[in-house]
This record gives sequence, C-alpha cells and structure tokens, in this order.
Amino acid sequence: AGFIMIFSFLLISCSDSTNGIEPRNTDLGEVEFSLSGDIDGQRSGSAFFSMEDQGGHTFQLTFMDGFEGRQTFAFYITRYRLNAFEMPGTGTYEIDGNLFNFSADYDDYSTGDWTDAGTYTDAYCDDVLDQGGTLTINSRTEQQITGSFSFTVASFDDFETCNLLGYLQVQGEFRAVPFENSLLF
Repeated sequence: AGFIMIFSFLLISCSDSTNGIEPRNTDLGEVEFSLSGDIDGQRSGSAFFSMEDQGGHTFQLTFMDGFEGRQTFAFYITRYRLNAFEMPGTGTYEIDGNLFNFSADYDDYSTGDWTDAGTYTDAYCDDVLDQGGTLTINSRTEQQITGSFSFTVASFDDFETCNLLGYLQVQGEFRAVPFENSLLF
C-alpha cells in the first residue's frame, strides 16, 4: 500500500494542469503566411528544419500548428538527393516539384478529420496548373534558418488523368529551428 501511495504522489506532483503535451523546448520557431485559392486567410505556427540521411539525403522545412490547440495545417518544403549535400545556404531557390529539386506539399486539417485532410502538392500535373515558386533563405546557422517562400500547390483526384480539384497559393516568412525542438517529453 505504501508503494501505491508514493507512486500516486509522484504522478500527481509530476503532472501539470494544462492537460496537454508540452514541447521539450520553448523555441518552436515561427511561420506567418497567407493562403489564397481553396482557402483564404492568414495563418501562423511553428517552423522547423532537418537534414536526414536514410537511403537518400533530405533537407526539409516543416511548418505546423497545433502545439497550443488542434492542428489545422502542416506543410513542407523539401529537397531530396541520392548523394550527400550541404544544408542550403543563403539565396533564392526554385520550388518546382521535380525530383531532386525543392518541392512543396500542404496538408489542410481544418475539417478536424485527420483521415479527410486536403492534400496539395507541386509534384504532379504541371501542364494543368502552373505550380511551384521560390524559397529564399536570408540567414542560416546551426540553430536557426530565416527566410520567405511563395508557391502554388494543387490537388488532383488522379495523377494519371490530372483532374484538378483545387489549388492553394501560399506566401510567407519563417524563422525555423532544429526539428529536435519539436520532440515532446
């Protein structure tokens, strides 16, 4: 009985009143952007960057909300290569969805249903809608990347027939921190 009381005390003393999951690091970066097309408005959230080496090499900027409430969006600007490459430095890069260049994907969770996310990409069906844009990196250190982006992504019912369902234009600025900052306790 004494063990159960001590264990219960530890659980109570280690809990916090927010009833939510707390991020490991309080600096979650920041992104502010505007949407037009299928969704209009202003959004803000967290911004992260990562370099991965798992069967290929990937640099990714990840933008999301949901640390202080329900997640309503997540989008990614990604560069993939078979061979190792350096993290991109300052400059402007084309987002065109072609393999090995930067690509962009946007997932809309505003309906509240994870299984019914609106998914937009720049990787397919360029002849139907001009997609892509630019990524500008203004500064880069080991702990932070700042910059801006402007791109168009589209949603299709089938990547063979390219029946356009809708599109989004996304434009904004960011300050991204290492992805490890997003890991939870």
